[in-house]
Parts: sequence; C-alpha cells; structure tokens
Amino acid sequence: MVKITQLACLSDLRSTTLREHAERGHCGRSSEFLASVNREEAGLLSYENRSDEESGFIYEIFVLPSFRRRGIGESLLLYGESYALQLGCTSVRLKPYALEQQPDQTQLIAWYTKTGYRQATDDPEHMEKSLRTQGAV
Repeated sequence: MVKITQLACLSDLRSTTLREHAERGHCGRSSEFLASVNREEAGLLSYENRSDEESGFIYEIFVLPSFRRRGIGESLLLYGESYALQLGCTSVRLKPYALEQQPDQTQLIAWYTKTGYRQATDDPEHMEKSLRTQGAV
C-alpha cells in the first residue's frame, strides 16, 4: 500500500536520488510529497501552488526505478489533483518531460493522456486537466 506524506524538511529524505529531485523542484510556492511503500521511500511529487490562478502545477513526479510499474506514479498524480482541489483549484497543469530513458517522452505523454490530461490550449508544451467535473479525488 502506498502512503503519501508531505515533507517538512527535504533533508529528511534518505534516498539521495529523491533528495536531489526534491531540491531541484523546490521553490517558495512548492510542496513536496513522499510516497512510501512498507516504510521504504519510493517516489516524490513536487507540487507548485498556483491557487491564486485557480490552478495547480505538478512540477515533477518521480518514482525510483525499483518501484516503477506498481501504481505509485498514478497514486502521486491523484494525490496532487486532490491537493489542488483542497486548495480551491479548478485545474492542474504540468509540462511532461522525461527525466530518464524510461519512460521516454512519448510514453510519458501517453500516460498523462490516459489519465485525462490534454494539451493546453495556450501552450503546446504543457498539458492540463480540468478538476471541475471530478469532485473529490
């Protein structure tokens, strides 16, 4: 079972890889969330609060290779959407960017499309998803 918790301090991360990703994505408006499986660090969500624009921005979802293909990325994505709803957002945006060879850019875009994201009308590099029809995720 995947457990997701908000990180109070990035230095609490034991995984060097996750810590590096968290530090790279952290900014004044961001929150980082850790996905754990059986108390092992498995993945990271970096979410930027843009609720003043009624939109959330998922800066990064990263899952350690040994935990991939177990639904952890999807759990982090759903958590980010739920968090955006709690903040009063009506949509979530992201810029799909493959950080490694697997998944590649094409696979990543296909995955986000499968989860309801579409190319943003105002920026072809971004994808967005309306949360208006979702209710609580």
